[in-house]
Amino acid sequence: MKYLEEIGRERKDREYKIMAISGLKISSKLAVRMLKSGIFRTEECDMNYYMRMMIKKYMEIYIKKYIATYSHPRSGKRGGELYYGVDDLGIVHGIPYEGELREKEIRRYMEESYIKNVRMIGKDKRQYIEYIKRAKIEIKRLEVEEGEIKRMMEEKTPYEEYKEKTERYSKIIRDYKEYKNKWEKMNKRYAMKLNMMLNKEETKREIINLIKERGSEKGSYYRRSVYAICECGDYYKLMTEIKT
Repeated sequence: MKYLEEIGRERKDREYKIMAISGLKISSKLAVRMLKSGIFRTEECDMNYYMRMMIKKYMEIYIKKYIATYSHPRSGKRGGELYYGVDDLGIVHGIPYEGELREKEIRRYMEESYIKNVRMIGKDKRQYIEYIKRAKIEIKRLEVEEGEIKRMMEEKTPYEEYKEKTERYSKIIRDYKEYKNKWEKMNKRYAMKLNMMLNKEETKREIINLIKERGSEKGSYYRRSVYAICECGDYYKLMTEIKT
């Protein structure tokens, strides 16, 4: 099996699960750095250990679900396949691991999850254990070309792309909230009748300053001027009326 090989879409008897490092109990930055470097064991961290714990966690989550699905008489299927390290489109990504994953350990994770979470009604203990023993586990080593490894190390990781998008969209949301808050304050302050605004000293001063700035046609009867709209003879009369 090759890295990024397409193995076909999901079916009723075939389910794919991609592995995510977000569930590891180490910082994402450290995990990405170790994966890019290809060095999985340091004094700071043993990446192989965390990868095994991630497999165990995925077993805990999904084994009970798909054993129940593939075993149910109404499913119309006799068994099924569950792939880890393959996305929903059937593209193989694999699980980063240095060395060989031991089938015995993976089977133990599966059996622990099964015994803990699955209950088979009408089956005695012997049949119950025999059922899970029939499950087959196959670990496949991926073939990765040298150029592909170099490209993987140079390109941005999905986490880095996600982080950039998150920061960009967060800024858009912050800008929008800032604009919205300003608009709400303006709306609360000025969405009232003019006489109510003139009866409040603060908004009255703002109206006077606005007329001073915009009422440039002092003394004229130009119909667009503020004082003409308010049916005042001229600018000075308007200002006197408002102030008093």
